[in-house]
Amino acid sequence: MKITSDKKLHFLVGLAIALVLNIWVCILAGAGKEIYDKISKKGTPEFMDFVCTVLGGLVGILALLIFGVEFDLSLLRINIMELFKWI
Repeated sequence: MKITSDKKLHFLVGLAIALVLNIWVCILAGAGKEIYDKISKKGTPEFMDFVCTVLGGLVGILALLIFGVEFDLSLLRINIMELFKWI
């Protein structure tokens, strides 16, 4: 599968959000963008866009862990079923 520039952008935005804010904001931003695309019809909602956003966020969190930046690990507790109820 070829990784499009759109997917790369979603990944980078997710990375930036997670580094500056936290993983929850990253997840909400990714979901919110796809919901916005669906409701407004100004974009094409794609599940893989959401996945790329969250993956970027997870890479950001992993980088924080590797480089020893302290943060609340409880932010990583994600209930997958709750997360995907809107789909």
